[in-house]
Amino acid sequence: MIKKIFFIFLFILVLSYFVLNNNIGKEQTKLIQETKYLIPVYIKDFIKQNIFVHQYKSKLEKKITAQDKYISRIYSDIEKIFDYGNSFEFSETFQEELKIDNTKLRITKFTLPPLEFTGPRAYIQYHDKNLFLINGNGDLFYISKNNLKKRKIIFTKIKSNLKKITSIDKNEMIQVKDFLLANDKIYVSFLNKKDSQCFENKIIEGKISYEKITFETFFSTGECRKESTPSVGGNLSSFNKDKLLLTIGDYYCYERDSRDFCEKNLPQLNKSFMGKIISINKDTKNFEIMSKGHRNSQGIFYNKENDIIWSTDHGPYGGDEININLNPNDRIKNYGWPIASYGKHYEGPNLDKLYEIAPLKSHSEFNFDEPFIQFTPAIGISQIIKIENFLNDDSQELFVGSLGFNLEEGDLSLHYFRFDLNYNILSQEVIPIGERIRDLEFIADLNLIVLFLETSGSIAIIEKPY
Repeated sequence: MIKKIFFIFLFILVLSYFVLNNNIGKEQTKLIQETKYLIPVYIKDFIKQNIFVHQYKSKLEKKITAQDKYISRIYSDIEKIFDYGNSFEFSETFQEELKIDNTKLRITKFTLPPLEFTGPRAYIQYHDKNLFLINGNGDLFYISKNNLKKRKIIFTKIKSNLKKITSIDKNEMIQVKDFLLANDKIYVSFLNKKDSQCFENKIIEGKISYEKITFETFFSTGECRKESTPSVGGNLSSFNKDKLLLTIGDYYCYERDSRDFCEKNLPQLNKSFMGKIISINKDTKNFEIMSKGHRNSQGIFYNKENDIIWSTDHGPYGGDEININLNPNDRIKNYGWPIASYGKHYEGPNLDKLYEIAPLKSHSEFNFDEPFIQFTPAIGISQIIKIENFLNDDSQELFVGSLGFNLEEGDLSLHYFRFDLNYNILSQEVIPIGERIRDLEFIADLNLIVLFLETSGSIAIIEKPY
């Protein structure tokens, strides 16, 4: 009897709500207007979410669409700041003392909030007594050495045709991946969208100018992938006198669902650009493979004095790597991906089939080159720089940035390594920064390290306090 009464009561409520809901916006009697307020809000919500499901879903979808359009307009307005401004001042927002390898240092952070939203990637490079910065959308800036020394952090914009000749589309994550200044040229690496079914790595070049730079195509792989992803590498470094280095990722080849596991193992095939570090002659545009078996190298540095290519590589679930390529012209080094890795595949469908194609076994078992250092759990490894005699006079030093989101696992931190001439590690430390470190640059003229922190859109300076 009680159950019967309950269902009758529930039916009356549902019917009442249906009648009231369908009379909203129409001319209503006083009875309807007063009755709709008698039904408690939690009952209304329960009925909407559990009985009128399709109607509730439709309203949510419309609300989400409206919010997406609103957010898109906000992002667009923020980006226009760089279209109409000429100079942009970073404000000092943070300073503290820190210690690395028993050496006291000071870190100072300068923030420009719009940079948090434009990409949010940005990259920095010191050249000809100026520090240059390019954001993920292709806006290019510089600051003089003197202003940097005075901590007057005002970047001046350089006009260019970069946005006109690149297909930057946020919905497809098309964005600048790195840039390089060498001699009188500037090179910009980005993910190019040739058409709806073709994404490729591409580099453009222009003559350095502080007024306006006109870019034109320098190099493109021409190897199409159907989808754009963040896992395309794209980092640049100088290499020897007449060459530069480019990293190319695997385009999340092994993170896709059952549609495509890259069964040809393109990172292992010399006929493919995927998963490679290549050198490109600046004059002839001819290229050579320096190393293969990479998943997503987002850090590279050529140590000219010792003829070593240092690079970093994102592992899958664990297995981030620092790789050292000694005498890179001797042979094509092979770091094993996707056959070898210290990480494992992310959980998902068809794992058995995936492990058949990409088993992630031992490097040495297949005679692959071992990483110099590996990180498990992964740290979201980014740029790498090698410095001599910054903290210690008799050793070599590496600084490596990390992205990620878990500070306890070494993400959002600066990693320091000191090693001897035989590459034995003498000391290593993790310096928590609390932000995603996208890029690093050492300025020998001023004896300081500059970081780009993409979480807040900031420049951070690490130096010895005097």
